[in-house]
Amino acid sequence: MQERLLPGSKIVRANPGCSFSPVEHDGNVIAHCEAPMKITDLKYWIVEGDAWNWTFLKLYTDEGLTGVGESTLEYSASTGAGSLDEAREFIVGRDPFHVESFLQDIHYRTFWQGPALYAIMAGVEMAMWDIVG
Repeated sequence: MQERLLPGSKIVRANPGCSFSPVEHDGNVIAHCEAPMKITDLKYWIVEGDAWNWTFLKLYTDEGLTGVGESTLEYSASTGAGSLDEAREFIVGRDPFHVESFLQDIHYRTFWQGPALYAIMAGVEMAMWDIVG
């Protein structure tokens, strides 16, 4: 993807998930779209509570941004943690700007079902929106 810039104009992030860098081409400055941002890691923490334990997660990106979400599966923190471990391969490498695509893919292209799936979806979606801003 390329966009022409008027002389003296500034590059703004117009395309979500795409880092722009100026490129000179035939005397014109062109904004060249580099590779989209990617999620590079997922970490989670289980915090003890009175009625149940809370599971919080953090997504890391290749551009240094992070996002935080809450992925609690009431009464079964270990099941929620195991679900996040299993889903890690499905999450890492994704563009955090494609939130709806992630939700559709994890819902229709995996074998997970029920509360464990929805806990994953909720926590990761929160963290992705936290990254997007």
